[in-house]
Amino acid sequence: MQRRKKFTLAELLLIVAAVLINAAILLPVLAGQNDSARHIACENNLKDLAVKLDMYAEVNDGFLPPAWSGASRETRELCGRKTGFWFDFLARDGYFTDWREAKRSEAKARYNAQNAMKSLICPADAEPVMVNHTYSVYTSYGFNQKYGERPQTFYRVTNIANAAKVVMIMDSWGGKAGEIPTHMRARVSSGYLQSGKYPAHGFNNTVFFDGHVEALYNKKISFNIIAAN
Repeated sequence: MQRRKKFTLAELLLIVAAVLINAAILLPVLAGQNDSARHIACENNLKDLAVKLDMYAEVNDGFLPPAWSGASRETRELCGRKTGFWFDFLARDGYFTDWREAKRSEAKARYNAQNAMKSLICPADAEPVMVNHTYSVYTSYGFNQKYGERPQTFYRVTNIANAAKVVMIMDSWGGKAGEIPTHMRARVSSGYLQSGKYPAHGFNNTVFFDGHVEALYNKKISFNIIAAN
């Protein structure tokens, strides 16, 4: 019987070194692939939300829900609703199937985030914030606060002249703790994103009022909505 050759200590060390070198090469590649997958999933979330908002506008005379209907009494009257964020309007009108009304229940809010309303959570956001003004919803995204802030900025989508250039929804997480106030995670403006610094992925995924999605890399863009003549 042929005896199996034993590895010498030097050979074992060479094998271990080769394994470590390969791991050092492959791990950043795999990490990059995971980051890319999360970026794509985040884009898909925004596309899904844009579709829901488009459907909402179709049955609401061309109007989207306001970022926050509590901004003014006039806005609440125009909406015909009590106070709520944009995703509260979508939820109450059935655009998130089988969601649970949380009303400050963290357990129900977390259930929604993991199920019916998971498109509100960016997969790269390790600690999404629970927005508790209304229905205790977890979210990683904010809607342009200037839309519906007052009656003069409550436009039909077809009447937004700069729809391809103005933010509708974008990442509203990331950066240093406290840079973006917790209660503003559901609504965004340049002031609440450090005047053009977008820290979420090293960039911020954004969907514009015309429905297209773009990754913004630390460049200041407009949140001001311009009405068509």
